[in-house]
Amino acid sequence: KLHEGGLCGMTAGERRALSVPLDFPGDGSFTAILVCSAPSRGATALSQTERTVTASDELAVEIPRSGGFAARISPVAR
Repeated sequence: KLHEGGLCGMTAGERRALSVPLDFPGDGSFTAILVCSAPSRGATALSQTERTVTASDELAVEIPRSGGFAARISPVAR
């Protein structure tokens, strides 16, 4: 069972859209915190979103040109 995990990625060119299956964390609900490059707000700007996910979900990620993302996935606090 997952206590906490992470994903990350980056591009060295054109933007990319990813759909990452979340079939690895196990049973239950998890909090996914996604931090992405946000070039429309400045060269070093970041955006952050948070949502509840399960193993049947996919994490949609839009990586801007020459940008990156990091995601932290942890069990929902009870």
